[in-house]
This record gives sequence, C-alpha cells and structure tokens, in this order.
Amino acid sequence: MDGYVKSEAFLKRQDDLRRCLMQENFDVLSIRERELYLMLAGDGETVFIFLVLLPYMDVFELPKAYIWKLRRLATRFRARPFVTTMIPEVRNWFFVPLTALRDDGSCFVLDVESCRHKGFYLHRLISEELQQRLV
Repeated sequence: MDGYVKSEAFLKRQDDLRRCLMQENFDVLSIRERELYLMLAGDGETVFIFLVLLPYMDVFELPKAYIWKLRRLATRFRARPFVTTMIPEVRNWFFVPLTALRDDGSCFVLDVESCRHKGFYLHRLISEELQQRLV
C-alpha cells in the first residue's frame, strides 16, 4: 500500500480531488501524517476535513486512531469531517460521514456499498452546505 500512495496514480487522484474542490471555490490543503492522508478545504464560511482513502476497495478497515485524529482535527478547525474515496465505476468522489462507519471493536469499518445511501457525491455535499447557509 505504501508503494501505491507514492505512485503517480495516487498523486493524480489526489490532484483530481483538489481540482474538483477548487472548481467549487474552496481553498485546499493536503496533509500527510504517516499513513494518514487528509485534505482540508474551506471557502471562508465552511470548512471540511477529509480522510482520503485510495486505492478504492469495497471495504476499508480503519484504525481507530485515524478516526479519532480526524475528529480531533475537525473539532480544532471547526470543520465537518468525512471519509472519502474515488469510486471507479462512477468516476466520482464519494464522501461518507463518520456516523456511517461501523465500530468493529479493534477498528472502524467502512463498507462502501452498504453506505451508498448515507454518503454524498461532491455536488450534493456542496449543494446541501449551501442550502444550510440559506436557512
């Protein structure tokens, strides 16, 4: 896996996410801490923090320390935390709230197929955020 995250494919996909967010007028900062790949995105009013999971798998097993770190950073930056991955067949980024993760005792599990109804694609994530601002 470490070889993948240093590969050109990983960097292209990470740049693709950055570009998608920047097209929506978000400023983006990538953060890497050991095996943790985070992206902080903000537009002046809203801040998101994403745990980027690549390459795509149907089921991800995430160490609890990763999610605790994500929650802690989200609190400090007053950001909304999400786990995100690129779904190959639809070629879109999929964002899952932390509440959709299943606690499996030693880790948190993200089953992408069973979370499809709980997650968002980028356009819906941005749209719902804009709707909340209007309320």
